[in-house]
Amino acid sequence: MKPLTPREQECLDYIIEYKKETGELPTHVWLARKLSPNEDEKKSRQLATFHITSLKNKGYLKSSSRHGMYNIVVDN
Repeated sequence: MKPLTPREQECLDYIIEYKKETGELPTHVWLARKLSPNEDEKKSRQLATFHITSLKNKGYLKSSSRHGMYNIVVDN
C-alpha cells in the first residue's frame, strides 16, 4: 500500500476509531464534521469524499456494493 499523508492518516484513524466504538462505519457527513468542523457543510463533505477516495485509491478502504459506501481494508 502507498504511504498516507498526515491528513489521510487522521481520516483513517477517525474511521477506525468510530468503527471500534459503534460497530459501524461513519457517514461522509460525520467524517466531514470531524475533519473540518469550521468549514461550510458543502466544502466539508467534498473534503471528506476526497480523503475517502484517496484512501480507496491507496488500498486502505474499498468500495462496497452500496453507492458511496466503503469498507476498511486494514486496521491500524
